[in-house]
Amino acid sequence: MMPTPPKEHQFKPGESGNPKGRPKGTSIQAIIRRIVSENEGEIAEALVKSAIKNALKGDYRFWKEILDRVDGKVPEALEHTGADGQPLTVVINRPGGKGDD
Repeated sequence: MMPTPPKEHQFKPGESGNPKGRPKGTSIQAIIRRIVSENEGEIAEALVKSAIKNALKGDYRFWKEILDRVDGKVPEALEHTGADGQPLTVVINRPGGKGDD
């Protein structure tokens, strides 16, 4: 465990350790969002064609992604014991999932 720096060297509440930081809009995520929003239709079509092409080559990850998008993700059932010792069942329906069809 590292020792705590002296009070005069600690950051004040609300003060950043890197005030200049990374300029806004330069992260990979921001760049991808910008490019996709500028060319939305073309990029979406190219991505779908690429996913289908890779799925047809036998890449399981692309099959799974395509099926999840078309049919929705399969709900996941979890079991847990509550504070009273009684079993609890939690069903997580992910957004876009169609449940138990």
